[in-house]
This record gives sequence, C-alpha cells and structure tokens, in this order.
Amino acid sequence: MAFDVEGARKAGYSDSEIANYLASQKTFDIAGARKAGYGDQEIIGHLLGAQKPKERAMLKDILAGGVSGVGALAQLPGQLYGLATGDFSDTGLTKIGRQVREYGEEMKSPGLKQAEAERAAKIKEAGKEGEFQAGVAAFIETVKDPGLLTNFIAEQAPNLLPGLAVARGLARAGMATGAVRGAVATGAVQQGADVGAETFKRMHEELVSKGVSPEEATGQVLGYARWVGLGAGALSGLVNSLPGGRAIEEAMAKVPIKGGRLSSMVKSGAAEAAAEMVEEGGGKVAQNLAIGLVKPDQSLTEGLGETMGMAAVGGLGLGTAAGLTRGREAPPPEAPPEPSAAEPVVPTVAHPVVSAPEPTR
Repeated sequence: MAFDVEGARKAGYSDSEIANYLASQKTFDIAGARKAGYGDQEIIGHLLGAQKPKERAMLKDILAGGVSGVGALAQLPGQLYGLATGDFSDTGLTKIGRQVREYGEEMKSPGLKQAEAERAAKIKEAGKEGEFQAGVAAFIETVKDPGLLTNFIAEQAPNLLPGLAVARGLARAGMATGAVRGAVATGAVQQGADVGAETFKRMHEELVSKGVSPEEATGQVLGYARWVGLGAGALSGLVNSLPGGRAIEEAMAKVPIKGGRLSSMVKSGAAEAAAEMVEEGGGKVAQNLAIGLVKPDQSLTEGLGETMGMAAVGGLGLGTAAGLTRGREAPPPEAPPEPSAAEPVVPTVAHPVVSAPEPTR
C-alpha cells in the first residue's frame, strides 16, 4: 500500500520525519543525500517515485472559496452574541455558517487540497528557521499558484459585503466622508469579533483539556477574549484610518482617484498589504498573549509569520482590485479665456434711442 504523505502531514509530521521514515523502510542513505544538497521533499519524491498531480477545477475551486467565505461571514452574529453573553453554542447562524464553510471545503478539487497540504508542509518547514521565513513561504507559495491564489481571494471577498452595504448606504444619503468611516468601523467590528471569538475558543479548549468544567472555563476566559477582541478591533480601525490604509473602504464609498488607474492599483495593493499585515499580525500577537495566561508554554509569535504572509496576499489582491474599480476624479472646470493684449476690449456704450418727432398737422 502506498504511503499517504498528505495524511502524515495533516497528522503533524514534518517532511524531515516523513523522509526519515521512508528512508528507513528502503535502506536509503538519507544522510548522504542531504549532504549532497537534496531537500526533504526531493527525497520523499524520489523514495515514492514521481507522483502525478491530482486534477484541479479552477472555477469550482474559486466558487468553493466564495462559499467558505460566506459561511465565515454568517458566523459573525454568533461571534458577537457569544462575546456579549458567553454563549458560543453551535446553533442558529453559527451552526449554519459552520456547515456552509465545511461544504466549501468539501467542494475543493483534489488537486487544490493537495496544493494546500504541500503549502502547509513548506510553511512548517520554513518556520523552523523563524516566523519571518514562514511568512515569506506562505506568501510565495500562494501567489505563485493561480489555484491557491484565486481560492484564497474568493474566500476573503465576502467579508467586504457588510462594509460595502454601510458605505453605499451612507454615500447615497450624501455622507461621502461618513461612508468611508462607516466602512472602516464595520471592518473593525468584524475583526474584533473574529479574533475575540477565536481567542475564547482556544483558551476555553485549553482549560477544559486540563479538567476545568466548561462553565468555569467560560467564566475564566470570557473577559480576556473580550479585551482581545476590543484591542483587535481598535487596531483595525486605527490602521484603516491612516492615509493609504483605506483604499478598499474608499472604493466602497466610490471616492474617485487622483492620477492614473495603474498607479492607483499599485498604491492601493501595496498599502492594503501593509495595513493587513499590521492588522492581522497585531491580532495574532494579542491572541497568543491571552492564550499564554492558561498555557504557559504558548509562544508569543506562534503562527505570526503565516498569518502576516497570508494577510499580505489578501491585502495585495483585494487592494489592487479596489484600485482598479475606482473611477477617476473629474477635472476642474476650464477658466474662461483671457482677453488678448493685442486685441483690447472696447467697452460698448449704450446710446439713447431718440424717437423721431411726430409730424404736425
């Protein structure tokens, strides 16, 4: 029976461990191969033989990303309700959202799932050298693969819908400045809810695994989750209020661009990538800090590289698209032509009209 490399990776085994195991089964000189410069993935490929890539269906994978994104968005009310009350029950929209996300995952083609597993393995391998290397790997492995890139962007796009609705509504009411601010505030609420809910989940699971009752665990971690959510939301609002950091929100409010469309795309993509990295990275650090209160060995930077790398991908893709969709600012009205010095203006004088006298009889 063929060795299931993807299954081993999902189970947490690194490529190095997989290569060592396969080499031990075939008496392969893995030390010599590594000394000669071969990487673990090359060794695994050699030991298993050339593996035919699994089939992909790009349009279906893009749709799968959109479905997963809609599912994530549907969970927003449940996240807000849970942070407010401590009740994160898997009911209502929370359950529906989870089911929709799972359906989106099932829709993915075998080839895309294989590519995701390979990307995860490369990120994990790069992470051994540091979080920066993990972030670079996450970014490069995603943008160089059209299937991974389009699926990820499609998954992020539905998150823009609430901000879009707020911005367009305020813009139609004649509140152009308020439309941008409204979109920024909406995004901040979404970010805070997402980070806060995930913080609660991980802290709660950690305490329950140590024997703490679910009710007691909720009481212990809910306050921390709320503060993390508030902090993440505040950071999101601050970052996206800075010049250049709200290109997407300005596109939502139909704020026209100054200059050419190409330069707008480049500036918007770069600015949004930077803003997303700060926003998501800050949320991840705050989350790790809170988890460390119940898990002493929790690293402050765990997962930070991958989070920021993927945030850069999302910001670059959506920011570039925002720059493309924005209309250009209307040119100022032309001033009336100045009179020529060679042709002096002669003022016209109105002469009184003298009526002829009526003839006398």
